[in-house]
Amino acid sequence: MAIPGPKGQLTIEEQARAALDARLSQIRENPAMLKSNRSLQPTPEAAKSRVTRLRRKKRMLIQNSKRDRAQR
Repeated sequence: MAIPGPKGQLTIEEQARAALDARLSQIRENPAMLKSNRSLQPTPEAAKSRVTRLRRKKRMLIQNSKRDRAQR
């Protein structure tokens, strides 16, 4: 389906391209819009589990590197 535009009929691809260009220009003008919604931020519980997971991974990497040094 095509809609009339300034140069005649626009195809769906041209409409999509125009919408994308408009959205990108909005983002360029206001980069603060790139921040995610507050409701999409991780909960404190999720942050705690992430920290725990990263600490565990760090501990494992340290143990592996100590084990590798001891074998040399």
